[in-house]
Amino acid sequence: MGTIKLPASTSTVVLSDIHLGVEPRPSVCRALSEVIAAHSGAELIFAGDSFEFSSTVDPEPYQAWRLLCEANGEVLDVLRTHVASGGTVTFIAGNHDAALPVVADLVSRTIAPQRPEAVQIVPWFVRRFDVHVEHGNLWDRDNAPLHPLADWSAATEPLGIALMRRFVTRLGAGEFAHAHDTTPVAGLARAYRLFGPRFAWVAVQYFSTAAALCFEAGRRRKRQALEAAVVGEQRLGDVALATGVSTGALGRVLQGVPAPTHLRVRDTFMRLYFDRVFASVGLTLSASAAAFLGAAPLTLGILGASSAYLAASVMRSNPRYVGPVTALRDASSLVADALDASCVVFGHTHVPEQSDRYVNLGSFAYCLQGGRPYATIEVDGQVTLRRHVEAPQPS
Repeated sequence: MGTIKLPASTSTVVLSDIHLGVEPRPSVCRALSEVIAAHSGAELIFAGDSFEFSSTVDPEPYQAWRLLCEANGEVLDVLRTHVASGGTVTFIAGNHDAALPVVADLVSRTIAPQRPEAVQIVPWFVRRFDVHVEHGNLWDRDNAPLHPLADWSAATEPLGIALMRRFVTRLGAGEFAHAHDTTPVAGLARAYRLFGPRFAWVAVQYFSTAAALCFEAGRRRKRQALEAAVVGEQRLGDVALATGVSTGALGRVLQGVPAPTHLRVRDTFMRLYFDRVFASVGLTLSASAAAFLGAAPLTLGILGASSAYLAASVMRSNPRYVGPVTALRDASSLVADALDASCVVFGHTHVPEQSDRYVNLGSFAYCLQGGRPYATIEVDGQVTLRRHVEAPQPS
């Protein structure tokens, strides 16, 4: 993970959350081509979720990359032209393309067969002109890896991606793929509206997947986390050397990272709202029993307990779920202070925003109002959030 040297007059272009999957997306490809063509010779930093590896049911990364190449040949051609004209490309792994470092050599050869060194793939972050750039999923508990420098494995994928691959992709329900700030309950309500008579089957698939994820959390996951921590600690020195920040500073950042949801059974169980589901089932069954059997003490007790739990859970002042927009905004201050960064650039949330020391790139693919967002970093460290408005297409 080295620092790419750029000409003094060249801006760095940063894009995030393009989500190129196994289904072609002509409008996204066209807009991306226009942005790249307007910055010939620059370094392009793709700050995570560039490719939708989780859009394939088969988690094997080499097979997934072949399918992604088949669907996105136009984008790859544009990147080849960019590199051939002297530009460079850097990919930062996100939660949807966490497997990129596994296929790094293949990606480099695909995009830059004559200049593979012009393509860089990093698992966590890069630093340009005192600006810190990472995807940001590390700070979203539902989509965080066990360690940002550990090797990718399908067996340790975070909760959000595991649900994506095992439930959403298998179901063919892309509508759920990028609803970052929702809850499973809200998602199931949307599924009811979308699938109608098939909803019962969809609900069974969801809860069987969720139950498996709860089962996988706990002791085995803790062992995996310890193994990931050992690997990450071994690689921390190389990252410090490549980025020019100290291992101590990186350690302070890692100390502030929240524990991933899928690390603990209770966190997984609660995040999937199984407690409310069981309370709702208890409420329904006890109410039905009371209607047919009368006011039996046990029935009334279950009815009262279920009702009280649901009311307290919904009205709790400290909600169990802090959305990624807030989580990443708060994390940017910690990262900026610990790493002495003039600005922190994240993506992941699909909500673009900019303040004094923080820029969120939003999603180049999904933020359409006012244009597709991206950023430039000038040699003085100035970060500007921009919008690309596509040229009208001939009718």
